[in-house]
Amino acid sequence: MCAVERSMLLVKPDGVAKGLVDRIRELIVAAQLRVVEERRKTITVATATELYREFSHRDYFPELVEFMASAPLHIFIVEGEDAIRKVREIIGKREPASGIRMLWAESIIRNVAHGPHTPAESEEQTRLLMEEGS
Repeated sequence: MCAVERSMLLVKPDGVAKGLVDRIRELIVAAQLRVVEERRKTITVATATELYREFSHRDYFPELVEFMASAPLHIFIVEGEDAIRKVREIIGKREPASGIRMLWAESIIRNVAHGPHTPAESEEQTRLLMEEGS
């Protein structure tokens, strides 16, 4: 039996604009995860920069940060057995495309969702997004 974990699934501005929040919530529940909190908000450039700092060396980083701070996003805090892995499966990979990215991604930046890869990332990113005051 896997450990009960807490994770986060962030619906990016393109996913919110496409009206995908309810469909993504259904996928979360179907994966036997419980939504413990959710919030819609627009984040600051500083928060987006911190959230994606691991990609700061990529040429698309400035565009990604600007995009993430450009419009509301939707944050799901979820809990359940093996939550981090399940969230990553829901989101899917960029290459080869899978999950919701396969269904709705338009580009490396406009790819509908973001989620942490490790328990430490989950804790850090959740704190960053939920405590950010914008």
